[in-house]
Amino acid sequence: MNKSIVSIVRYEEPFESVRKAVELSRGLDQLPANARVFIKPNIVFWTKKVAFPKWGAITTTRMVQDMVVLLKERGIDDITIGEGIVTKKTKDIETPAHAFETLGYNELKRRYGVKSINVFERPFEEVDKDPRYQEFIPRAEVYTVLGYELCVASIKDVLAGKMWAYSDKTRRASKRQKDLADIMRLAETHPELLESLPNEIRTLLD
Repeated sequence: MNKSIVSIVRYEEPFESVRKAVELSRGLDQLPANARVFIKPNIVFWTKKVAFPKWGAITTTRMVQDMVVLLKERGIDDITIGEGIVTKKTKDIETPAHAFETLGYNELKRRYGVKSINVFERPFEEVDKDPRYQEFIPRAEVYTVLGYELCVASIKDVLAGKMWAYSDKTRRASKRQKDLADIMRLAETHPELLESLPNEIRTLLD
């Protein structure tokens, strides 16, 4: 199994800290100069009603800018900053626009020529999904998340989905390792789930 290289660097200096992390992990070594790069800063939620934290919850604009500069140094010009933000109203495009402006993405567009998109404004194409997941819907449980009531798959169904993903050998090795780590976390926090694990996976957890 090929092992991925991961670097952990304390952010102490603009540009240089991110540069060091990327160089240690050789994260951009295989990226051609004509690559199209999509940067997803992980803005899971945003609101205009209160001053939303610009750090701790989401990737800071400082780090996004640092990455843009590193890509530009390698001659990469086709760079897009994109996100799909959870909003109370599904067709709300003002809140994502407010987030992009507040976080300075529009300034990055002007300064570096990058693009920014709200992926929920893009056209969608219907694709076939694994029909097994349809069985999760009637068993979903309602939880309150950030003040919103959301349907969440049951723990047993989450585990089943993770096991299906891990068992899919067409997925990248790094993805399957993450699936296995998720299975381990679920088994540790919910020991009653251990009995439902196949021997192949249970052996890996011992």
